[in-house]
Amino acid sequence: VSLFFLLISITILSKMFFIQSYKSKELRNNTYETGIVERTIKGKRGQIYDRNGEILAETINKYTFWVNSNKDFDKNKIIELFSLELQQPKDIFKKLLTKKKSYVKIADGLLETQCKNILSQISNIKGLHCDLSTDRYYPYENITSQVLGYVDRDNKGQFGIEYQFDPILRGENSQHFYNRSASGKLNESIRKQQPIVNNGNDIQLTIDIEIQAILVDALHKGLIKSNALSANGVILNPFTGDILAMASVPDFDPNNYKTQNIATFSNRTISEAYEPGSTFKLIAITAILESGLYES
Repeated sequence: VSLFFLLISITILSKMFFIQSYKSKELRNNTYETGIVERTIKGKRGQIYDRNGEILAETINKYTFWVNSNKDFDKNKIIELFSLELQQPKDIFKKLLTKKKSYVKIADGLLETQCKNILSQISNIKGLHCDLSTDRYYPYENITSQVLGYVDRDNKGQFGIEYQFDPILRGENSQHFYNRSASGKLNESIRKQQPIVNNGNDIQLTIDIEIQAILVDALHKGLIKSNALSANGVILNPFTGDILAMASVPDFDPNNYKTQNIATFSNRTISEAYEPGSTFKLIAITAILESGLYES
């Protein structure tokens, strides 16, 4: 019996020595990798302003609320809250929450102003979860569509200012490290130096949004009056050459570009070739006056 226990003790001690001496580095790395989580943090895309500081394009947060109906959740409280805040009948949310799924979407694409009270109470409501996403928002919609272009789902600028200055507007991606607690919750890691999240740069245009709106309205009226297929226009400051307004119609809504006609995305004011017409007469007259061949 003594020999048996001696052999067991030697085996256990040998295994402990092997783990601590030869496997320690590998096990330490495995523990570190399990406890440390790396996440990519995207820098916020820069905003676009008109000459007076009015926001023409910005990145906003949107919120999606959901529950796992296979687990316990505060059904009545959720129904009351969403019905009150979203001004919708309770029956809509009752019907949603009768489904037994791991992911039941209650509301999505909500702006912070629309769900401020819900966000303030979410920590006290059992089973209610929230996902945050970012989206590009154009408050003036069609009025600045061809000048600005739009940003696609991969956060890449398409057409217009968004495309031309995409490297300047686009924020950089940074890798952040988090500690995973025993409960699975992620906390910002203090063992690694966190990089600085670099947001994109803002851009200010010479466009005046009030003059731009006047131009777009005039183009739409002219289009209807002449029964034409398209109309284009530019308004310049004659003393500085600043472009105060530029537009072409038909136009599109960059907030819903997926549903729009792609033929309307191009800014035909600068992308198409046109005969100079009467505007070229100024050059001929100027040349005559400067040559001295004409006397008034």
